Amino acid sequence: MYPERVRECRLLDLIHVCRNMRPDEVEQTLAFGYREQYDPEATAAALYSSPGPKVTIVGKDGMPILCGGAMEIGPGTMQGWQVATMDGWQQDWRLITRVTRWFMGEMFKGGTRRLQIIALVSRASACAWYEKGLKMTAEGVTRGYGRNGEDALTFARLRTDA
Repeated sequence: MYPERVRECRLLDLIHVCRNMRPDEVEQTLAFGYREQYDPEATAAALYSSPGPKVTIVGKDGMPILCGGAMEIGPGTMQGWQVATMDGWQQDWRLITRVTRWFMGEMFKGGTRRLQIIALVSRASACAWYEKGLKMTAEGVTRGYGRNGEDALTFARLRTDA
C-alpha cells in the first residue's frame, strides 16, 4: 500500500513532470544521456520504459510533482532515479524526503542490498540532500562521466546502513 499522496507511476505523470522539470535535472539528463537537446516526452518515455518499480508523488492539487524509481543493475543492487518539478520541490521537499525514504525501505524489504544514485558534482544541493536527507554515503567522484566531461558523484546506501 502506498503512503498518502503516492501512487503507481503513470506515463502521463512522467510527461507532466518532465515538461516542468527542475533546470538542474534537465542539465543532468543531458549530461548523462545521448541527446544534445532536452526532449521531455522522450525522457518521460525512457524513464517509463525502464524496468523496476516506479512511483509518483502528487501535490495537494493532485498534480504530479515527482516521479521516481529504481532498476536492478546487478544482483541485489538497484540504481535509483527521480525527476521533480521546481514547484513541487519547493513546496513539498519534506514529503519528497519522507516518501523517498519509504521507497528505499521498500526496496530493502524486497531483498535489495544496495541502493545507489549518480549525480553531477555541480548539483551541490541535490548531493547534500542525498547525504543528509537520505542518509546515503558519497563514494567518490567519477571524473569525466558526463557527455561533455562533467564529473559525477555516486551515492549509496546499504541495507545494513538502515
